[in-house]
Amino acid sequence: MKVKSYVGVGLGISLVLLLTVVALAKSSYLNDFNNVYSTENTRLDSCDHCHPGGRTSRLDAYGDDMMVEHKKGLSWRESIIAIESFDSDGDGWTNLEEINALTFPGDANDKPNGTPSPTPTPTSIPSPTATPPDPTPTEEMQTFTDVPLDHWAFSHIDALYNGGYVAGCSSAPLMYCPDSPMTRAESAVFVERGIWGAGYLPPQPTQQIFADVLLTEWYGKWAEGLWNDGFTSGCATMPLVYCPLMQHSIAEGTVFYLRMMHGVNYVPPEPAGIFEDVPVDAWYAKWVEEAYHAGLVIPCETSPALRACPQDPLTRALGAFMMVEAKGIPIK
Repeated sequence: MKVKSYVGVGLGISLVLLLTVVALAKSSYLNDFNNVYSTENTRLDSCDHCHPGGRTSRLDAYGDDMMVEHKKGLSWRESIIAIESFDSDGDGWTNLEEINALTFPGDANDKPNGTPSPTPTPTSIPSPTATPPDPTPTEEMQTFTDVPLDHWAFSHIDALYNGGYVAGCSSAPLMYCPDSPMTRAESAVFVERGIWGAGYLPPQPTQQIFADVLLTEWYGKWAEGLWNDGFTSGCATMPLVYCPLMQHSIAEGTVFYLRMMHGVNYVPPEPAGIFEDVPVDAWYAKWVEEAYHAGLVIPCETSPALRACPQDPLTRALGAFMMVEAKGIPIK
């Protein structure tokens, strides 16, 4: 489940598309960073403070810390502020001190002059994280019985439910089954609602398109809707089949969610090979890398090497995370 690359529409159009992708990347994380610290048009107004070798390189220590916080359900802005007191690169200076000095907080060789302060001044910029959470949350705050408040994807799953995108996997009791692998049938529902909005129901098909999707099956209308919208070509041809009960991989998911972000005809740029377990000649390499740069994919390992585990099953929890990030659905 992964997405990336541009196809034959001419060198000029390819360049425009590439610049568009870069601009989109900046508008999410980097714009939040600049807004918090007023660093626009400074040396920190660059992907280099997280990707020292450029945006196609792996994250540095500061970027890794920020992604850990973002995985907890924090927004990019909240994640940035949450790691201000960290010394991500281990050079003796906190991230906030380095940012204030316009040095890279993820590069131990780039640090302020002088001696680190034992009591760095916290940011004066208000943020949602400034208000401490209720120390004794009530049971009513937990929507699904199998998604506790400390589950890594709690905020993303709750956002989908509150937005009317999902109903869970069981109603009595209300459960989400976060660790269950998503099937292609379930993914069709996610993607169609990601395209058309929460509560969307496609029309009941009158003609069978896929040989293995009967019109009487609950997922029949969803699979046909995905076909009609150009988001799937099935899993095999002659005969045309959809494989509705086959589990989705993370690699396959990246394609759906990147196209949900950028449109059905989107193709990402060629991969740089930043993941140890993603060969650059794999069909999904460009998709996985671009999904990572877009904040849709969380590495399964960051040390000693960056790994994406692209062939692992796409769980319902990870599917929720990817959809919320792709659609920009508000989270608490």
